[in-house]
Amino acid sequence: KNLLLLLLYQTNYFYNPLLNVFIEHNTSVKKIDYSNSSCFFICIIIMPYQSDAPEKPVVVVFTGNSNIGRETLRALYQRHGDTITIRAIVRKEKNADPKWLDFGIEVVVADVTRKPQLEKVFHHSNAALWVTPNTKDRAKLTALFIQGCIDHGIDFPIIISMMEADEGEGLHLSSFREIEEMCKKRAGEKVREQFWDTGKQELQPIILRVGQFYQNMYGSSLIIETGKLYYPLGPLGTIPHVDMRDIAQCAATILVKPEPYANRTLNIFCNYASGGDIARSISMKIRVINYEPVSPETAIAAFCGFGLEPWLAEANVEALTFYARNESNVDSDIPKILERKPISFSQFCHDELSKAIKVEE
Repeated sequence: KNLLLLLLYQTNYFYNPLLNVFIEHNTSVKKIDYSNSSCFFICIIIMPYQSDAPEKPVVVVFTGNSNIGRETLRALYQRHGDTITIRAIVRKEKNADPKWLDFGIEVVVADVTRKPQLEKVFHHSNAALWVTPNTKDRAKLTALFIQGCIDHGIDFPIIISMMEADEGEGLHLSSFREIEEMCKKRAGEKVREQFWDTGKQELQPIILRVGQFYQNMYGSSLIIETGKLYYPLGPLGTIPHVDMRDIAQCAATILVKPEPYANRTLNIFCNYASGGDIARSISMKIRVINYEPVSPETAIAAFCGFGLEPWLAEANVEALTFYARNESNVDSDIPKILERKPISFSQFCHDELSKAIKVEE
């Protein structure tokens, strides 16, 4: 493309006040004095023009080395790698997977608390996934991410939350409720204009409320091998759960085409399952086990034994016991987003968990 620049300048016989104002306020235009000339001139300059628009849409995954981040990157390059530019954000260079470069994934080292680093994070992008960190200050960090989106022209921040965050109790659910309320409060704010962006150029958050990961079962593999499954759900309490692959594929689908999901809260889970339901699926696909409900105190001690920090173990159990007392009637949005049924826990047992459980011959 070329830029055609037509300059008309005043002389003794020609006066163009509007053009003079333009020249006086644009330092890139060189002013030449032809006041002694007996005629006016027309100067036509044709020079190369480079558009600021990216060649392909750029999507951001922050952070790329989180569990959901890794799965989302995989879903993006497997399904959309030829049509988009994928950018993975990591806090430290050592956290980047060397294989990402083989798949054409850009790697950017940045910290959301360091504002000058965010320009390279969001450059040329319009949609970014925020995998909310498992830290006590997650609400503060998410607020910094949202501000970064506004400062750098991101219309569509996609925020990972938890099922029933609007009603839940305890550290996990209350902090996610704070995050959701902050996102909704800031929705509609103008973001920095980007020349190539033809959309609304305003903040349109998308919240993904996700269930408990099937993959958490890996932490119980040694106990499952003894024929037992312990959960603080009581005899009939249930939890919303989901395969992380479904979360990632939903996130990838929305990143690539976020407009239909703007300003929406989506429920990403398969179903509500009791401890007995989970044990039956494992028994059918891997080995026979029995579910035994345990007290919250016992569950906290067990999570600590798995290596979790005490505050995180307590927060996890608070969420589990809340779910056990309060089964929701909401529908899953996975079928609408992916146009298929969610991956069932039984399928996860067959595909994945069976590889981690030793079965006696």
